[in-house]
Amino acid sequence: MHQIHESLASRIDEAFDKYEKTSRIPEYRRILLSYAEGLVLETGVGTSRNLLYYPYGTRVVGIDWSPAMIEVALTKSKPMGVTVTYRVMDVEKLNFKDNSFDTIVDTFGLEYYLTPEKALAEMRRVCKPGGKLLLLTSGVGQYDYLNFYLDFKTPYTCLLYTSDAADDLLCVDLGGRRIIKKKK
Repeated sequence: MHQIHESLASRIDEAFDKYEKTSRIPEYRRILLSYAEGLVLETGVGTSRNLLYYPYGTRVVGIDWSPAMIEVALTKSKPMGVTVTYRVMDVEKLNFKDNSFDTIVDTFGLEYYLTPEKALAEMRRVCKPGGKLLLLTSGVGQYDYLNFYLDFKTPYTCLLYTSDAADDLLCVDLGGRRIIKKKK
């Protein structure tokens, strides 16, 4: 899977642009990311398709386990008022201290993580108390067992794993057409 991901990096934006426009995904990205603030960790950043939707003044650290995806992300121009840095890193083994980020963003990553519960636990760990976890998921992955997990457990896992760290959780599940909001 890693080799496929790496080989698609240079073509992925072109392949997804048309699909995303017809499926209203840019609108979902815009709405979701309007809640981002402060120091933001974007996990599974890929080619940085969210970059244009961050609010003025946000500082983004984007991570992905694919160096080729990060290389493509680095070629994109940054919106005025948004700073962004990129690192090659696995979301299931984050190299950040506890309580480091005001907002954690993951768009369409949960479908591909081998152990989504571990990824969510790591997101929770690095989210500051009172922070936000913003998730956008299609609810459909390439593995049947993961599809089951995403369809039935992701909303509950999101709530469970973020209940102590994040005061605000917005999870948009396009597969199940659910929007889960939690506010303490």
